[in-house]
Amino acid sequence: MPFRQLPSSDEARLQALQAAFEKVAATPADQLAISLATKTRLETQYPLFRTELEERGTALAGQTMATQAQEAQAWRLRTWTSHFFQVLNMAIERGMVPAAARAFYQLDVSQTALPRLSAEADLILWAGRAVSGEATRVAAGGSPILSPPIAEVSAELAQYQTLRSVQSAKKDAYIGEAADVEALRPTEDDLIRDIWDEVEFHFRHDSPSSLRSKAREYGVYYATRPGEAPDPGPPSASPLGNPPASPPA
Repeated sequence: MPFRQLPSSDEARLQALQAAFEKVAATPADQLAISLATKTRLETQYPLFRTELEERGTALAGQTMATQAQEAQAWRLRTWTSHFFQVLNMAIERGMVPAAARAFYQLDVSQTALPRLSAEADLILWAGRAVSGEATRVAAGGSPILSPPIAEVSAELAQYQTLRSVQSAKKDAYIGEAADVEALRPTEDDLIRDIWDEVEFHFRHDSPSSLRSKAREYGVYYATRPGEAPDPGPPSASPLGNPPASPPA
């Protein structure tokens, strides 16, 4: 026999509440299968939960776009910084810049390997050292590196730091919205459980299949066991995100 299965994802919670909300809105008050108090809770909590989910989705989209922009800029900054140190090494190899000039960038004077730029902290560190070191070296009388000029590295670093700050703010906004949704879950779960309990009690004198058919109109979801035939008629919507459930013991 099919058994009742409560939602386990936010999408499934919203689906259950929406079905109940729409059924209540289309049913005369004297024919409702839930109490007036529960109807009032539904009319208050469903729009609030829907709004919080929408706000969380918007915040996630904002964070995702900000992260993509930051990652794209990280690639540019990594490329410009790497090229700068490559050209510096080539200039030293050709004798145009003395090897001792590496000290301006806080490099070992004998280091020919490029600084590690894969980690964000290393990227910011060495881009900053390239900018400050080049300014100090040129001020001491050295010829500037021209491909790429340090002004371009500095501009790429500034843009990366800007986008990094934006991404951090967007991430914080998403965390806040996700916390708002999380705080509502216990209340929404209690409401769904109360609606489903009241609906099943209201139709308790119907046959089991008739009860389930009518309860589905209020969003109640009934899972079936493996190999079990579903009830006749339109199937109930699946509680999105619910893992396969074992029947009650």
